[in-house]
Amino acid sequence: MAGRSESPLSTGAYGKARRMLRSLPSACALITVWAAAVILGGDISSPAVLCRTRIQLIERGIPKQPYHAAEKLPLPEAEKIIERAHETGKRLTSTALRSLLSDLKRQGVCLVCCGYFSALSSS
Repeated sequence: MAGRSESPLSTGAYGKARRMLRSLPSACALITVWAAAVILGGDISSPAVLCRTRIQLIERGIPKQPYHAAEKLPLPEAEKIIERAHETGKRLTSTALRSLLSDLKRQGVCLVCCGYFSALSSS
């Protein structure tokens, strides 16, 4: 953009790598009923846990295991259960993450990197 100058740390591969090393990564492990959010900060050689929290993904009236609950139902009924669980999970996650980001911002923390685990593996 015209009139804007970029910091040397914001350009090139070195700048990107340096920025990522100093960034605050977060991770969410997904379980059907809840997700765990972990926010790390500090230097890459000695990271610190800034926040650990659970994000509820279901609420009353939603089966804790929606895929199992829908498994033997007629397809239209099963689809309703899965869709309702999915939409509820998205809404609750969005609300929780907005609140978490707001809390971090008030503490002067800027989240610049986020990741998630979509499945847990025993291997």
